[in-house]
Amino acid sequence: MEKEFYTVQEFAVVFRISERSIRNAIKQGRVRAFRVIDSKRSPYRIPKSEFFRVQTIGMIEQNPKLSGHILD
Repeated sequence: MEKEFYTVQEFAVVFRISERSIRNAIKQGRVRAFRVIDSKRSPYRIPKSEFFRVQTIGMIEQNPKLSGHILD
């Protein structure tokens, strides 16, 4: 079964960067992610589509509309 979402830790391991760097990229809008519940303490989940986007073009683009918000 293929995963639909990745944790910050899984994302960091695959891309060989720190979890802090991933969290910063999420807050800056360079990586799209959402929280499991609407709480600042809730862990982020990163969609599979974002995994492939970053793998293809990197964490270059910044979109403040995507940073740390729950997806509808």
